[in-house]
Amino acid sequence: MKKTIDFLDKHNIDSAAICLINSYRNSTHEDEIAKEINKYLPNIDISLSSKILPHIGEYERMSSTVIDAYIKPIVRNYLRNLKKKITSKNIEAPIYIMKCSGGLTTLDHAEQIPINMIESGPAAGVLAASHFLNKFKYQNLVTFDMGGTTAKASIIENGIIFRTRDYEVGGQISATSRLTGGGGYPINIPVVDIAEVGAGGGSIGWIDTGKGIKVGPKSAGAQPGPACYGLGGKEPTVTDANVILGYLNPEGIAGGEISISHSLAERAIVDNLSKPLKLNLESTAYGMHLIANSQMMGAIRSVTTQRGRDVRDFTLIAFGGSGPVHASSLAKEMGIPFGVTDSAARVLWWNQAMDVPAIEWLVANEEAVRASATSTLGIIDNADQSITVDAGGQSVVTAGIAAFDLACAEAKPGEPSTVQLVNTKACLLYTSDAADERSSVDLGGR
Repeated sequence: MKKTIDFLDKHNIDSAAICLINSYRNSTHEDEIAKEINKYLPNIDISLSSKILPHIGEYERMSSTVIDAYIKPIVRNYLRNLKKKITSKNIEAPIYIMKCSGGLTTLDHAEQIPINMIESGPAAGVLAASHFLNKFKYQNLVTFDMGGTTAKASIIENGIIFRTRDYEVGGQISATSRLTGGGGYPINIPVVDIAEVGAGGGSIGWIDTGKGIKVGPKSAGAQPGPACYGLGGKEPTVTDANVILGYLNPEGIAGGEISISHSLAERAIVDNLSKPLKLNLESTAYGMHLIANSQMMGAIRSVTTQRGRDVRDFTLIAFGGSGPVHASSLAKEMGIPFGVTDSAARVLWWNQAMDVPAIEWLVANEEAVRASATSTLGIIDNADQSITVDAGGQSVVTAGIAAFDLACAEAKPGEPSTVQLVNTKACLLYTSDAADERSSVDLGGR
């Protein structure tokens, strides 16, 4: 033990994992080792396999314990800062942390066993989708959550959320089955059944040795973020590509809190990808978009077709900061007949691109479309068609269904609005500041 303690001290180790082969039956020796280490190194974090995963199977138990130890110092500091900030605002409500199983835990317990927080965000999204399912009587859902770094997929079948103890992280794809895994590190804890790939809005496009474009898994993150945000990012991201393609509001997102710079997005893509590959700007951006979609389809297939499910029996529900931009083309490409979004979430489906605060959309492929929207103004079903609509002093926005599904719109409050549809087979017009009352539109088989 002295040699081990000297090693930990010499190398300034912040956190240690202890796993003995039979500790799942008797934790005495693990407890004694932890006590001895803390005697000489009281500030070191320790994760015990007998506490993390008291099950037979030393490899999975060791892997889970090491991952818990790896993230413990970071999570501890984050949770303590969170508690400090909440307390400083005189908020006395208890603080609960979401677990990857879909349940809740206390702040102290989350700090002690932080591995239970892995993938807790996507798990919360699946729970929210389940709530939406119950509200609208949908029984089978594919949930799609795309953030800045990764994209996640899960399914709800016959109203049931699937959970598992067989999961891995850190591979090309984080999934719940060794048959579809990506060479990551196994964790054997209760988790909502989610597949994850390294493709998000901040995923960086780069050139491999074969002169081909790759996307991710490296991400620009929140800082500096995509180049188009103007926060110092220089590398081309999926979000930058979507700006070039016109899939994002060119003036800003998040209600105008985040400005968008088309020129910065263009410069990042041209300098890093288009010029070296001798491609034009639009082709490069569209290639990045398709490559990201291809990776995300892998996550959806991992929880559907690779497990014997027919995606045509499911409805796609999209959420997350980037999911709404990609969901329509993913559904079309994979043959998922319907997509659903909920007005309770500010960033869902086309909300990010069109900045629409109050919608409840059911959108489908070109052959069958059903929709429920607020303050419906009209329906257009021809591509490349212009129409002038008097919105009664309200701005007009559009949502289309096609490979290039986002229509362009120019609208000013108090004036008639001209909407130009681009490569759009079907479109529903509605006002951006619509009230809560809803009107139903049936487009039949258009």
